[in-house]
Amino acid sequence: MVFGTGEVEIRIKPEKKSYAFGETVRGIVSLKLKKEKKAKMLTVLLMSEYVSEGVFSDTSNQTYVVHRKLDSEKNYVAPGKDYNFELKIPEKKEMLELKSYGSGKKEAQGKIFENEKMLAKANWFLVASFEADKIKTKLEPIKIK
Repeated sequence: MVFGTGEVEIRIKPEKKSYAFGETVRGIVSLKLKKEKKAKMLTVLLMSEYVSEGVFSDTSNQTYVVHRKLDSEKNYVAPGKDYNFELKIPEKKEMLELKSYGSGKKEAQGKIFENEKMLAKANWFLVASFEADKIKTKLEPIKIK
């Protein structure tokens, strides 16, 4: 899938679309540039999204589970580059132990997934982020069973 704003285009190409807990996600993040661009970094992340149904409205909780820096602060030159990545998906048991820290919190706010039912209902995404003058992100849905 492609995300672009004209000057910057990001494409995430995982080797496959479905994974098991404990498996490694491998793929390529393609960064295409029309001209040289100064940026802080290029990263790829595994993100979970759990939607809890409420009486009056639904609540979406998004958590970055695994994070990899693909490149550092520098001037990224056109036409861009392909970056190989690997992200190890935690085992199901490890996922159930992950803690949520919330935005800017130093103390854990509780578990991300309270039980296996919540884990089974989660949506999963690969996220590529290019942090330049504006942060450009791209989401690619994947399945984890």
